[in-house]
Amino acid sequence: MKKLDSTPALYPKEKAEAIAKELNSDQDDDWKYIADHDPKGTGSSRIKILDEYGEFVAFWASDYYTRPALFGAIIKKNT
Repeated sequence: MKKLDSTPALYPKEKAEAIAKELNSDQDDDWKYIADHDPKGTGSSRIKILDEYGEFVAFWASDYYTRPALFGAIIKKNT
């Protein structure tokens, strides 16, 4: 499978986990979304997208432009 070229959006750890949890809640979506935390402890996290076979596809680039309803719900929860 060809990997998508995307620059990952960076989030605080808790927000990345919340976004991944919300994305994984779609029962019709076979892909997995995993919060990937910086092992150096800088506080930045990104979200990896894995296809139905567990293969890396891309990083989550922007929840605002691709899923604005999700973005709004997460912002309200975390503020």
